[in-house]
Parts: sequence; C-alpha cells; structure tokens
Amino acid sequence: AHRNRPKRMRDARQNRSIARLKRQGKIQIAIDRIRTATGADEESLSYLFDTTAIVEYDFFSRTPTPEGRAEYIADNIRKYFNSDLSSYTSAEIIVTSDPYHPFTADEARTIRKAIDTLLAPYSIEYIYRFGSKSGIGHDLHIQLLISSPSRQKAAKNNSEPAPEYL
Repeated sequence: AHRNRPKRMRDARQNRSIARLKRQGKIQIAIDRIRTATGADEESLSYLFDTTAIVEYDFFSRTPTPEGRAEYIADNIRKYFNSDLSSYTSAEIIVTSDPYHPFTADEARTIRKAIDTLLAPYSIEYIYRFGSKSGIGHDLHIQLLISSPSRQKAAKNNSEPAPEYL
C-alpha cells in the first residue's frame, strides 16, 4: 500500500526509537546483572550507555572439584577464544564464585594471565569486578563485557564504529 512521506517518516522515527530503547533495555539488564553480582555502583557502569557496541562472553568452570576450576577457564580462553576484538577499547571482567568456595589469589593469577594474553594485543583497558552468588557450587563464572568507544570518541579517533551486538 502506498503511504505518504510524513507517515513513512513517522514510522522510521518510531522504528529508530524502538531499536534505541531495546538496546538501552539490554544495557540496563547487563548493568543490573553486574550490580547484583558485584555490588558495583550504577554510576561506574553508566558509560556503557554511550558505547557503540557491546559484546558479552561467559565462561563457566565445569570441574568435578574446586581444584583446577580457574585453570579450566584459562585453558578455554587460550585454546578456544578466537573473536576479533580489534574494534573494542574497554572491558569489564566479572568473576563470580559461591561464598562457600571463594575465589583464591592463585586462581586470580591464573585468570589474570589468561585475560592479559587475550586482551593485550588489542590494547583494551579492563577492570575486574568480584562477586559471590549462592547456588553455583564450586564452579566459577567469568563474564567478559567488552565495549567499543562512544560515538564521540570514535569520531575523534577517526575509527570506524563496530557493529552493534547488544
């Protein structure tokens, strides 16, 4: 059916608003998930609303005992993670463990070494956040939330913005 120009323009505006609000909702859900797990304040995560793209990766240890859970995740990161991260500039690494099986200093060194190996070639700045969640047993959950710069920063750096994943 033929639609006149003002109605097509209105529909296009509405579709852009729907897409923008869906993206903001997904970002808010990610922020709420991080805040629940780590107790981080919302202000420190509000920069995520100004990014051009966000992508999440989850790693779970699936070991029969608590020993070796960090090494299991580190091996998975080193052997199987092959995504191109060249268009991303910052990352949040959220480490969650059960309160009865806390994350140890040795595990932190193992995970940090794997994360450094993964992110260093791309010059991605990152921050670790630690939290606990009952009910996950002796497993570890590591979430990488990687984001590209805001549209203003991308324009200043003359870099091409990454595709929008989230």
